[in-house]
Amino acid sequence: MPDPKRFKNKEDFMAACMHKVKKEEGKPQDQSVAQCLNMWERRNKKKKKKKASKAIRMAELADQLDQKGLITEADIVDYIISKTNFQLN
Repeated sequence: MPDPKRFKNKEDFMAACMHKVKKEEGKPQDQSVAQCLNMWERRNKKKKKKKASKAIRMAELADQLDQKGLITEADIVDYIISKTNFQLN
């Protein structure tokens, strides 16, 4: 796929993108337009980092282990402190 950031204007990008989508993916024109337009509109949006989702998954896993009696809250706190250099006052 062409990178929309490399094009100076929407028309040039859409032409290049439509050609590539139709040729490589065989999508109908309406789907090609939608895909390329979406890429153009999102060209300057920053990607969100997935660090928060990793922390959420870790918290969910810790909660599951706690519910099953395989780990205690104290174990979780100790682990967090050991990995983050967190200081208790």
